Amino acid sequence: MALAGEVDYLVLEPVFTPYLPKNVKEEIEILSVARAGKALISNQTAIEQNPLAAPYEEEADRMAADEEATMQSMTRELTGTFNPVTP
Repeated sequence: MALAGEVDYLVLEPVFTPYLPKNVKEEIEILSVARAGKALISNQTAIEQNPLAAPYEEEADRMAADEEATMQSMTRELTGTFNPVTP
């Protein structure tokens, strides 16, 4: 116990680092209102930031295919045709 006597000279000062969690949802809502509901980020950035969508390139391709299918369905409804629309 060579250091037992040194304990009396030891000075400890606690350091407190305040932590306040960010409310990301609130921040995005504020930005959305400021932009009058316009897009804040690109579709590509949104896909890249989504932890459920990986690999990102495949997800982007799937989303494009979904959008194309939706557009074809809308075209069939508007034109009254039920055959697949071909370009």
